Amino acid sequence: MSLEKYLDQILDQNIISKLLSPNNDSFPLGDFTNYQEIPLGWTNNLSYKEPKEYKELKKFNKYIFIGMGGAISMARIASFINPKKISYIDSFDIKLIKSLKQEAKKSSTAVFICSKSNQTIETKLLENLIAVNKKEKFYITDQILDIEETRQLNTPKNIGGRYSISTHLGILPFYLAGFNLKKITNEINKANEECKINDKNNHAILVAGMLYKNYIDNKNLVSIYSKNQKDFIYDWLEQLISESTGKEEKGICYLKRPHYLKCEYKDKNQKQLIVNKNSLVIYHKRYKKIYNYPLSKSYFTEILNKKKFSEMIDKGIINKKDNAFLVRCSLEKRGEITFYFNSKNFNLYG
Repeated sequence: MSLEKYLDQILDQNIISKLLSPNNDSFPLGDFTNYQEIPLGWTNNLSYKEPKEYKELKKFNKYIFIGMGGAISMARIASFINPKKISYIDSFDIKLIKSLKQEAKKSSTAVFICSKSNQTIETKLLENLIAVNKKEKFYITDQILDIEETRQLNTPKNIGGRYSISTHLGILPFYLAGFNLKKITNEINKANEECKINDKNNHAILVAGMLYKNYIDNKNLVSIYSKNQKDFIYDWLEQLISESTGKEEKGICYLKRPHYLKCEYKDKNQKQLIVNKNSLVIYHKRYKKIYNYPLSKSYFTEILNKKKFSEMIDKGIINKKDNAFLVRCSLEKRGEITFYFNSKNFNLYG
């Protein structure tokens, strides 16, 4: 079937209307208890008003953004546009950490800690390494923190991290890079309205049609190319598409209790996860990047300990889906994790 046919199907069913006003006919609830919980705040238009905090931030000469994933996506792009003003870090690159630590010592430099939950372990570690005692430090988060109001910029909880372009996480880096705030909000609102139109010329519908056609044709690899590979826009688009369509990481893991685990992922980055006694390392072979994390902050200590793993599973919440048992477990300060067991032989497979 041609792309035109799939576009016609999307238009005939008015998919956009179903997404914006979800109900039983739109899509399954998934992990949500009701359709009102679904975070659709990013579809709302923004009102232009320059916050007092934004004006105050103009007095600084340099801005460092610390965060991971969607929380740092827009700062990465802004850093490409104006590297003299904007810096970012989302890895444990020792050389970069040392450089930014020196820069952060200057009173003319402002540091932003970007984490919607304010619980991202990697972000907290980087904050402690670069700006632990920094006075000119601000937090962009969903949470209400026990600090001065002038040092926190709160983002709506009903907007996911990958849609952060419409929150402080997205708007502020471009504003500090030199863009006009009114123009930023006007462009976001313009794109927002254009993407709600049930028409073939709607870019959102064109992308949806392309992805659906590839899915039907059993093509599960989509390549995104940018004219400039260092502008980070293609990274953001990749995250938008992969997370919005239910990104799954596939590969094979080798487990040898009590101290060793290695996972090799089938992705373009040739990612590897290696656990050995007290170390947790993620290696992106394609870019030759190595990320070190504290093992104590992960679930791997429980996974590698047969007795602890058994106790954790016993306390978990069990659900059945297709041919698998899903066990959702939670440990204090570590968030939630879901384990997948084959419903026939009870083997752990994800």
